[in-house]
Order: sequence, then C-alpha cells, then structure tokens
Amino acid sequence: MQLLQTANYGFKKRELIDSPPDITLTNSNWDIIDEELKKNADNAVKYAVDTGSANAKVVTLNPALEGYKEGMAIAFKNRLQNTGAITININGLGVKSILKSNGNDLTSGNLKADSIYTIRYNGTSFILQGEGGSGNALASDLLSGKTASTDAGDIIGTMPNRGAGGTVTPSTVNQTKEAGYYSSPIIIIGDMDLIPENIRAGTDIFGVIGTLDWTYVATPGDEVLFTSPTASHTTSSSWTLHHDVEVNFDGLVRVKYATYVSSTDRSGNYQLYKNGVPVGVLRTVSGSSYESYTGYAEDMIVSKGDNIQLYAKGNNNGQPRSKDFKICVAKNPIATVIN
Repeated sequence: MQLLQTANYGFKKRELIDSPPDITLTNSNWDIIDEELKKNADNAVKYAVDTGSANAKVVTLNPALEGYKEGMAIAFKNRLQNTGAITININGLGVKSILKSNGNDLTSGNLKADSIYTIRYNGTSFILQGEGGSGNALASDLLSGKTASTDAGDIIGTMPNRGAGGTVTPSTVNQTKEAGYYSSPIIIIGDMDLIPENIRAGTDIFGVIGTLDWTYVATPGDEVLFTSPTASHTTSSSWTLHHDVEVNFDGLVRVKYATYVSSTDRSGNYQLYKNGVPVGVLRTVSGSSYESYTGYAEDMIVSKGDNIQLYAKGNNNGQPRSKDFKICVAKNPIATVIN
C-alpha cells in the first residue's frame, strides 16, 4: 500500500479508493500539527502592558516566556515617556537593553506614553522595530518649513531660504552673505591681474603679496614737477626764506628760479638750501632800473623727505625778489603733458 503526503506539512493520507480506513495514520499527522502550532506560538508577537518606570520597562506575558530566544518579538504598551536609555525585564528573565536598529541607545522622548512598540531580540539586546527617523540634525540644519524625524523627535526647519547665491565683487570693505540656504552657487569675482607683479611691493591684497618695485628715482631735466609762480621778496639784510618744497622721492633734480633786485645801486644774494643748510651756489644779483628777472638752474641730489629751499637777503637796502621757483626732472612719474 502506497501512502500520499500533503504538499505543505507532509500529512500522510490514503487514496480514497483504499478501504477500510486505517485510523493509525492520523497519529503522526497530529504530531506534525502540534509541532507546527508550537512554532507559530513561539514566533508570534506576544503583547502586554508595561508596568515599569520611564527608563526601566517591566512586562509580564501570559503565558510566561520560558527564556529569551534570538529572533523572538514582543509588543508592549509603554506607560511613561522615556528620558534616556531604556531597559526591559520580561517575566523576570533578566534586564535587557532596548536599542535602535543602528545599535545606539534610545534618547529622551523616543518612546511616547501610551504608545505601543514592538521589539525583537538579537541574542543580546532587544531592537526597537520600525523606530522611524534617526540622526542628530537640529532645526537650524533644516530648511525653513521642512520637517524631519531625528533622535530628538520631529523637528521643523528654521534655516532661512536666501534664494539665488548671486555674485560678490571684492571691494575695500568686508561683505557678508547671511547664513542660510542658497539655491545656486555664490560666485566671488576673480581677476587674472591679481598677481604679485601687479601689486606694489609689500602690499597685501587678498593674501597676494606684491613684488612690484614702485621706487621712483629722479634724474635732472626740464620737465616741471612742481612750480611756485608767486613772487617773493624781502627787505632784510639777513637770510630770509622765499620758497620751500618737500620732495617724496630720491634722485637728482634740477631747481630753477628767477631773481630781480630793484635800483642799480643795490644788490641781493640768493642761495639754495636743503633742510636749512646751504648747498647751492651763492649768487649775487645786482639791481636794475627796471623789472627784469634773471633765471638760474642748479642740479641737486635729494632724498625722500628733504626740503628744497631758496633763501635771499638784501645789500645796501636792496629788496631781492624771486619767482617761478621750479623743481624739474627728466620725466614726470605721474603724468606727461602732450599738448
């Protein structure tokens, strides 16, 4: 006699043509049924109400668990919202931690009061199932109006939406782009000419240190760098300052000036000084009966900060006059007159 079996659990059965029925065949079938029901009962999610504290959960299942088994799951109604890491003790079998799926402890507020949660045992600890969002983002990390779930619960973003990033052109003052979200890149204008060779030596522009030597060294010539056309005169027989110019460069300059002393029986002396010390040619100019100026020119070595001066004094009550006091160089470093 050949016995048939069911597809799922392998229950033994006879074909309908067999007779009379053999009741002893059902014994093994009942054993299979019992074993499968036990498996289902062991794997079923059992439920109870927590009776513990905020962070130490206590659950009593009925029927009671025989022990903690890897893979087992239970559901419980949480009585109090947690304030920190959580443990659970089921049927007095021992305290076990309840962790997040990433293995971290739960944080304050993860388990709400009167909510139902499912946990599953991994052989060491219980893992909270379907815990939802996690992470350490703050409201300020999230765009304004957007929401997210984190370790601390649901948050609503406060980060301002600033729109397009726009363009920043460097200037002489600091410019601030307010903190927040920008929908496009912030473009900071650059310039290919921002190189050391184009910046005065020692000058720092946005971290680029200049190497360009801007030192101006004068050479004598006839291009006017400075002029004082106003006439000066003195009635004193002592040296009197007529003109005074401070230079801001080094080199050799040509100093020009025009002189005149009234009356033919009188005379005057003129001399160039540098920083109050006579350095030029001492010139004696005789008087004339009409206003006729005589021009002179002298080359002089100067340093930055020197004062170039013209002094004069009268002889025999002479009244020496001077005008058109000029500092001249071969080439003006600032500008050249074309027309």
